[in-house]
Amino acid sequence: FRGGKAPPPPIFNPYQRHAVEMMMLWIALFSLNLSCRNISKVLATVFGASVSFQTVYRWVKKAHKFTEKAVAGDICEDYFAVILDGVYGRVRDSEAPGKGVLLASMGVKHDGDVSLLGVTPALTESPDSWAEHLQSLINRGLKPESVRIVTTDNHIAFSKTIPKFFASAAHQPCIFHTSMDVTA
Repeated sequence: FRGGKAPPPPIFNPYQRHAVEMMMLWIALFSLNLSCRNISKVLATVFGASVSFQTVYRWVKKAHKFTEKAVAGDICEDYFAVILDGVYGRVRDSEAPGKGVLLASMGVKHDGDVSLLGVTPALTESPDSWAEHLQSLINRGLKPESVRIVTTDNHIAFSKTIPKFFASAAHQPCIFHTSMDVTA
């Protein structure tokens, strides 16, 4: 859709060439070991607009750079909510082949702005893995005392980890994960 030859897919606002939300979606799909061609098919099904696999490849590369930049810097903002989840996929590591998980955390500011706080690869969603991930966020500047609510998928690891790091925060199960559990 360059040069006005074709209208942009409805997943973008007019005159917008990228969206952080789309980069996050594409990197999540790619981390689940979907090929760029299959991500293109998923996007066409979900949004009713085709996106070439070459475009997906470029955006996955940009999203990877965005993710590295986002998780490398200091956390200077106050977040009232933190969302924690693990994304499972195959690991292409010669030392530990098989399944692995990306521990991901998002922060929500008072104005509603959402930011990626951190992503940590791990073998499992153990309390120790989550503790290491959360400690890295605190070391980078996350203020646990400013967090009022933590949303998770209710994994057993969180019952031990959340009170340790966010003593004054309420723990809320994720509505999406709860609805998926009910319908399963």
